[in-house]
Amino acid sequence: MKKLAIAGLTMLLVETAAMSALAEKIPNDSPPNPSDTPGECPVVGYKVVTSSVLNLTIPDGNPAGVTTPPIQFNPDGTTIVDVVAELAIAHTWVGDLNVRLFYDHDCTPGTAPFGPVSLLCRQQLPGCPVDMCCGCSGDLSFTETYFWGTNGPNKEMAAGNQCPTAIAGGCYLVASESQFTFPLFSGLRKDGCWSLNLQDGADLDVGMLQSWKIHVANQTTTAIEPSSWGAVKAGFTQ
Repeated sequence: MKKLAIAGLTMLLVETAAMSALAEKIPNDSPPNPSDTPGECPVVGYKVVTSSVLNLTIPDGNPAGVTTPPIQFNPDGTTIVDVVAELAIAHTWVGDLNVRLFYDHDCTPGTAPFGPVSLLCRQQLPGCPVDMCCGCSGDLSFTETYFWGTNGPNKEMAAGNQCPTAIAGGCYLVASESQFTFPLFSGLRKDGCWSLNLQDGADLDVGMLQSWKIHVANQTTTAIEPSSWGAVKAGFTQ
């Protein structure tokens, strides 16, 4: 019996030490600010990664569109709780645009990504067509910052017969026609590759993606404290 107790004790110490070492190698990320509602703006407490590619032209009247190079968080062993997308984008006639967000959880070329989540979807045009006119005529501007989140305080951009001349900045819901929404990414590893595809479905109005960001609220890792010899031994004295 004593040998079994010693063997069990040895295994417990080895497992405890291994888990403690693992925790030390995974840095903790701060959780979202408790005053934030996930998905709303501002995104205080969320981690952010910014694209290095600036001023990407959106091909005019091209259904294939353009896809951004991927952006990626550093690996830290955490998983996604919530996502907010931020775009610095200008385009005359927002109704031309489809903007779709993809996520490849392992950054492996050729594997199917998660999504897309459609941020813009040929606003006010059923089914997001890319080959007909016209949608909302409002303009996106670099003087504004546009966010999309799961609980955006604003409704879908330019929807519900709301089509101002200038599209105001702020936090919006994803397009109602989108097959997927941001909860699709919940629970996936945080260090995958994000990309955008931007389609311009009509001629004559042009635009540019100046930069973009992904904000992520992540699951927080918890370090495991190694047990003292006295605490472990006490468990075998009963």
